[in-house]
Amino acid sequence: LRVYPGNTITVSSSKTIVSIAFTCDSDSVNGTEYTAEGKVNVNPGSFALNGLTMKFTNINATSTVITNAETGSGGKTQMRIKSVVITYAN
Repeated sequence: LRVYPGNTITVSSSKTIVSIAFTCDSDSVNGTEYTAEGKVNVNPGSFALNGLTMKFTNINATSTVITNAETGSGGKTQMRIKSVVITYAN
């Protein structure tokens, strides 16, 4: 899944979402990490980038909007998501 600068992803569920984790892609030849350079917003929630893993925590809602807030161009400004893990409240 690719998210280009200025675009959003809305994650919705009938259950309360506690957190979301994205594993992003990288290019092993040129070393580019496709993480939007960490310029990502989430509402509601908090965001942290650790290497190629994006963590969205403190969501505690049935819907959240994740935005690629990067304003530049080129591959490194994209979010290229390889996997998604969603954690729900009990």
